[in-house]
Amino acid sequence: MDHDKGPKCRVPPWTTPNATSEVVTLHFLESSFMLIIFVWQYYPITSNTTKPCKRRRSGNITTMPKTAAKTPAEKTSTTKNQLLGVIAQLDPFHNGKPPRDLVARRAGYGNAMNPSFKKALSRASKRNHLDLSDKSNVTLTASGLEEAGDAPDWLKSNDDAHTKIQEELTPAMRKVFELVKDGKRHSRSEIASSLEYPSVKHQGFKKLLDRIRLKGYLEFVDKEFIQLSDICFPAGRD
Repeated sequence: MDHDKGPKCRVPPWTTPNATSEVVTLHFLESSFMLIIFVWQYYPITSNTTKPCKRRRSGNITTMPKTAAKTPAEKTSTTKNQLLGVIAQLDPFHNGKPPRDLVARRAGYGNAMNPSFKKALSRASKRNHLDLSDKSNVTLTASGLEEAGDAPDWLKSNDDAHTKIQEELTPAMRKVFELVKDGKRHSRSEIASSLEYPSVKHQGFKKLLDRIRLKGYLEFVDKEFIQLSDICFPAGRD
């Protein structure tokens, strides 16, 4: 029987001699296509060359820009008892309520906004040594007066105290201070003449003396004489 004359079957293409290379090519193209899809989804190509750093959920933290270090608050060597001592020293000249800014300067903190000064006041208030109900002034309590120690060292020297006091005064006030800093009594007419005021009754002259007195540094002995107050002489008058 002649088998060559029977019907011929269709031969699948993958059974041909080139089937192996075609299958490999097909798988390669499919893998390449899937790789392109993966890259496009997770790493989109944009025109931006730089992106902001983000924190990853895995816990790894990318490099973040560093912030400038904070400047530490100015430190002072004034102890809590010395601070109370300064307030006790200022009390008689300010009706028991010395201004916070004045206390801060006399205690070596610079001004009332100094963070260290605010913390010192807060701690003293918690110990019931100070009454801070007045936002501008401080009031020493009975227990605070018992705890008050000596004022800072610079208050023990008259010259140093005068230097500190004059830092608080205006140029016009300093002129008056220089004329009476010897601690002796001086006539108003003498001071007015030295400052070129026409008389002791001049409103500008009267207000100038009043402003120094209100700071606690000047005493009106009588209608004619004035002198610096005792607080200006921590080491005593000469």
